[in-house]
Amino acid sequence: MGRFDGLTDAQWQVIEHQLPKEPEKRGKGYPHAPWRPICNTIFWVLITGSRWCDVPRGEQWGSRTGAHRWLGRWQADGTLDKILTTLIEMADLAGLLNWERLAGDGFFFRDKGGGEKIEYGFKGKGTTTHLLVDGNGFPIAFTSTAANEDERLEV
Repeated sequence: MGRFDGLTDAQWQVIEHQLPKEPEKRGKGYPHAPWRPICNTIFWVLITGSRWCDVPRGEQWGSRTGAHRWLGRWQADGTLDKILTTLIEMADLAGLLNWERLAGDGFFFRDKGGGEKIEYGFKGKGTTTHLLVDGNGFPIAFTSTAANEDERLEV
């Protein structure tokens, strides 16, 4: 399990331009949350492997529901892949990645309703998320699959 205290200013400058423009406020409701706290929350969950309900609170963190929603959107439109690829390339150039030791882990979560990745598996109906990290706990890649897929093959 890694540790993450939020994006540094240098890290933020690297990924800030890859994020979509902040959407305009439509009608009533809360204004859009800034991207940096949302990214901090997403990366905290990915790096620490903790549950969404355990997300820290404070100015530098976004709401767990908002971050979870944006994570799903960014996975679907490729934004998250662009961000992670850029961060991995920068970390590799800086010599921060430990390629000699990799670790993979998967976690299951139940899900109701339909969707192409919601299937019956050994533990019930849901999806499995797989995470690959380097020797320092830095996330290299992750994917979500139907619960009925073989975890060993996904890793």
